[in-house]
Amino acid sequence: AELYGLVNALNGRYISPSESGMPDDNGREILPTGRNLYGVKEKDFPGRIPYQRGMALADQLLAKYQEDEGSYPEKAALNMISLDITRTGGEQLSEFLYLMGIRPVWDEKERVKGLEAIGLEELGRPRIDVTVRISGVLRDTWPAAVKLMDEAVLLASSLDEPENSNYVKKHVREYQASYGEGLEREKTIRIFGAPPGGYGAGVDLALKASAWKEEKDLAKYFIQSSAFAYGKELDGEKKIREFAENIKDVQVVSDVIQSKRNDLLSCGFSLNVQGGISLAAKYLGGRRV
Repeated sequence: AELYGLVNALNGRYISPSESGMPDDNGREILPTGRNLYGVKEKDFPGRIPYQRGMALADQLLAKYQEDEGSYPEKAALNMISLDITRTGGEQLSEFLYLMGIRPVWDEKERVKGLEAIGLEELGRPRIDVTVRISGVLRDTWPAAVKLMDEAVLLASSLDEPENSNYVKKHVREYQASYGEGLEREKTIRIFGAPPGGYGAGVDLALKASAWKEEKDLAKYFIQSSAFAYGKELDGEKKIREFAENIKDVQVVSDVIQSKRNDLLSCGFSLNVQGGISLAAKYLGGRRV
């Protein structure tokens, strides 16, 4: 099979695609060899083990917040980059899902075929409302992850549950009370990032150019660079009001560093997003995140 593929390649002919990896991972997909390899399959993420690790991340975050504040946060924010999936199999993606009390449903080949809500009794806590600021690379390379997160928000917001046990639903109702009925898509937007084709969070450029005088200026740059919504029927639409409404109520912001060789201070993007969310919450909602 390898020789056949090589001869076809040398003659400029079509090479059939195949998943890469070790044959003992899933030989039926990887064998025979001699094909054009691709690195990952979107439906494989998150797997069961990364989801369990994501559950642990969520539990640790909530336990730390309870230790500091004595309650559960109603609204959290995550900074998420593409390396979460390629390095960990989607641990932070799983953290996002589990904070809202949502889990994947896997088929017999361990591929994600959908989502289901974890019952409140099993969950043992309220569903946390989560806003995520995604990187431009995540937007470009993992559209399935963006779609999965958006579907989780839509599912959580549609459940027939009391608002004190489902903060997603609570904040959807509060948005409707403020801006009226009929904004079905706007009230459930929770995934934001840079404009289509754009990258970064705006803060670093302002800092490098000394183009600011007060912290409010940095908060403004961050909002203007981050208020582009992603998910069903959105495709990067600019949604300043929706981004501001979500960020102003954030109580805790979390980041996950996959490598022990790096930390929060070694990554400019993490600093921009963490700092941007904290400043936006401070000046829009008077909150200390």
